[in-house]
Amino acid sequence: MEFNVNLSANAWPWPIKLSTSELRGLIEGFSDEKLAEFIAGEIDGDGAVWFGYEGVSVEIAACKNCQKSFTLDVLRRVIAERFNIISHMYLTKTVNVIRFYGESAVKLLRLVMPYLHHPLRRLRAEVILAYYEVG
Repeated sequence: MEFNVNLSANAWPWPIKLSTSELRGLIEGFSDEKLAEFIAGEIDGDGAVWFGYEGVSVEIAACKNCQKSFTLDVLRRVIAERFNIISHMYLTKTVNVIRFYGESAVKLLRLVMPYLHHPLRRLRAEVILAYYEVG
């Protein structure tokens, strides 16, 4: 089954291109719960959750050439201000990534766990949080 909706750019009800300040205002306007849902959606779509030699890590990535790349910096700042969860940004030739390590990653997973839907990322988050609840 296939379903298409064709709208002209003038009929589209949402902004197509947001400036950094517009995006920041939009994200800052979310309640804590809606912001957690938004972050979980980012992790579900373009993220990673794992436990390795370096400990717990959560990442959200965006290609350098796509419009979404500037979202990472805004999201990183809002998460730090709202939830006091610190991340690090790193850049490669093709991808921009924000990464949460250690306790920051665990805090973020506790926040977004109810909203994660990607089966592997959710399972990894559940195992990591179970480990940290016991320890």
